[in-house]
Amino acid sequence: MKLNVPTEGGSDTSDVENSCLVRLVDTSLKNFEKYKDSVIDLNKYADELLNNRLTHFGEYSLDCTKATFDAIGLEFRHTGPFPRATEERIACPMFSVNARGPVDYSVEDSVDAVSKPRLREFFPEVWLFDHIRLDQAGQYATQLTAPDSITSWEFTALCFTKDLGLWMPPRLEPEAITVSLPFFVEFTPPVKAKRQEVLHLPVSVFMLSANGGADKKACYEVLVSVSVDPKDWQLIGTSEFSTCLCQGDPKTTFTLTLKPQKLGRLNVTAEAVAKSESAMCSKGPVSSQQKASVTDAVRRSVLIVPEGVEAETNVGGVLCLSNGGMPLTEVMKLDLPDRIVEGSLRSYVSVSGNVLGKALKNLDNLVRLPTGCGEQNMVKVAPSVYVLKYLVAATDLHEAETKKLAQTAINYIGSGYTNQLNYRHDNGSFSTFGQSHGVGSTWLTAFVFGVFSEAERLLQAKALNKLQTANTDFYPTLLTAFEFLGAVQRRDGCFTEYGRVFQSGLHVADGSPKAKLLKDLLLTSYVLSALVDAPVALKESKSKPCLLDTMEAYNVTEIPLRALAKVAYALRRLPGLRELIEQREFVYRELANRASEKKSRSGALRWWNDENAAYPASEVETTAYAY
Repeated sequence: MKLNVPTEGGSDTSDVENSCLVRLVDTSLKNFEKYKDSVIDLNKYADELLNNRLTHFGEYSLDCTKATFDAIGLEFRHTGPFPRATEERIACPMFSVNARGPVDYSVEDSVDAVSKPRLREFFPEVWLFDHIRLDQAGQYATQLTAPDSITSWEFTALCFTKDLGLWMPPRLEPEAITVSLPFFVEFTPPVKAKRQEVLHLPVSVFMLSANGGADKKACYEVLVSVSVDPKDWQLIGTSEFSTCLCQGDPKTTFTLTLKPQKLGRLNVTAEAVAKSESAMCSKGPVSSQQKASVTDAVRRSVLIVPEGVEAETNVGGVLCLSNGGMPLTEVMKLDLPDRIVEGSLRSYVSVSGNVLGKALKNLDNLVRLPTGCGEQNMVKVAPSVYVLKYLVAATDLHEAETKKLAQTAINYIGSGYTNQLNYRHDNGSFSTFGQSHGVGSTWLTAFVFGVFSEAERLLQAKALNKLQTANTDFYPTLLTAFEFLGAVQRRDGCFTEYGRVFQSGLHVADGSPKAKLLKDLLLTSYVLSALVDAPVALKESKSKPCLLDTMEAYNVTEIPLRALAKVAYALRRLPGLRELIEQREFVYRELANRASEKKSRSGALRWWNDENAAYPASEVETTAYAY
């Protein structure tokens, strides 16, 4: 493999750290829309090189032909009786008993040795992925040992040079490397199969043309045998096949039928032997001395998984240690299903010093780059704000992983704020598609106000002093949004939605008076929740008539669960409204009546199951508001 990087005349490349990223990847992976390159296992590669090293004759004495052939990987076969008497040992045509080199000695009517094939079992998806340095002439050349795959490898490179900057070679030499054998056996088992599932595995034998399409083609008797561990597999039918194959003929395929008996990765090994001058393939007389020719062997593995349907059972609890630090023993019993597939039972134990435990694992999946319209952008910004709030309050930002996540969240908050300004109206409101598409939305403006008010407070936290925070002034935007919300509050204290809302839970199925009251109640509760920590708060007393009138007109038992949870959340964040104490108790009592409970070792588990919810995730949201 050779790589040439052009340089401008007169440039001194010896003082420039010219380098390239080079890769050789299996082209067969392009048949899949989504594939992940796996880096080569260097340890296994080194082990294979050690296994295939040459045997040096001078290291020890070889006593006979059989020991000689075993040392170099050849299998010696003989037939009897012999035409003349011999000693009770295998004759040594290559070496004398005590000598270290070959001698002029032979045994009559012997057969040629059959080459014992090296087992092919190393099939990486990526042959090479390396960062290489160019020489003074801007070149790089190397020699590689091909893996066991019979395939083509595509060569790509990305270079960094002083003259060209970031540069990708337009043509590589070679663009692809094809690895093949004149005779080989191949089979591709499924990546995964279930135990007791019957697999019909095609095993193919290839004999490539060696003389460029000459009229006379050599023909061979091909014997194929497949070996498996009887404890792992049940063979159905035969595992040995034979055929006559000539050079340049199309591949011949046999079908092997197997049934896996165990779980895990199970091996299947196929070996093929091609013999020349066979009576099976020759039309004329056959030589009395049969000659064995070429062989090949390949081993692949199949991941065997349990049959049936996967089910999961969880049990958890909270362990409270005493001040004395005495050891604590807790026995937890799992309620297992009645019918468990043998060998499929697995258990995992997770212990966390955080009370929320695994519920907050993989927080990085919530931090996403904000994109899309006004509503979509805010839906992606808000989780970054709340994840950052949790990291500041409950984690150590000096840890590398946590620090990286916090920095990403900060960057995405700044990016999301910049994007959101594209959907801002002149009156301070926000809408899904911006100034040119209708009027501003009360709900979306409250959403923007609440999220970025929280972000402004977070970015001023001392815990974030060592992180890079954007020098963003949220105040002008928050002030104009606040003024807009004050303008859309009616005399009765309720807020009016003049804009169009796409992704909120404010949509009501009908236009009846009760539905309108419910919409007023939801919108007012949501806006008040967003404004509760406002720098210049709206007068809460102005909202009392709205909340009192709508709740009195609407029987609390008739309020949908999602709406009831959001109203309860707003009332909990507005403790200063004493006139709402009685209504607040009604709402809390109704929520408690609708809760689902289940006993556990750590106490009662409580959640709110909404039968009308379109998605299970909405039940998590409802439970969060209810708590």
